[in-house]
Amino acid sequence: CVTGANGSGKTTLAKLITGLLDPNEGYVSVDGVNLKQLSLKWWRKQIIYLPQEPKFLEGSIRENFLAVDGTLSDDRIREVLADVGLDQEIDKSVGGLEQVINTMGSSLSLGVRRRLALARALINQGEIAILDEPTEGIDAKGAESVYQIMSDLSKSGKTLIICAHDTAVLNGAHHVLDLDDGSQSMMRTVSN
Repeated sequence: CVTGANGSGKTTLAKLITGLLDPNEGYVSVDGVNLKQLSLKWWRKQIIYLPQEPKFLEGSIRENFLAVDGTLSDDRIREVLADVGLDQEIDKSVGGLEQVINTMGSSLSLGVRRRLALARALINQGEIAILDEPTEGIDAKGAESVYQIMSDLSKSGKTLIICAHDTAVLNGAHHVLDLDDGSQSMMRTVSN
């Protein structure tokens, strides 16, 4: 878990690891290989990424999932929606999977937008999950779904890098990187 005050660099670190940002100095190493030497397309298939500010395509919920994987069935989409606790909400909405997302999703509540983005990210079954503030703006019931997803990912052997202030996430972490003091970041191992 990566924690720290707003502006301490948590989101920047997540974007550096995903290859969305290039470092000003040095490089990001993946198993000892400079990330710039790897195919970004290949690397991004290794990652389940939930950005802090998720964005969506102008189109239906289905189209947003199909943009990740054009072969998805409605059943698979509903499965990941159920994982994040949105299946009933989507099914009860006007249009269901055909519900149009406009303004890149900003018309959705933050909690729904974040869980919908997490469901979309889970389509990519990468080995590393990078989740930036996964429970921010989510109600208690939604947060329980997110905690369960993180637990399931960990139990399945995935590596999780979670940027969070959420004490439940911090308490469940094996390692915590505290960025509050940018000049002397502290890594501590948590005994569970």
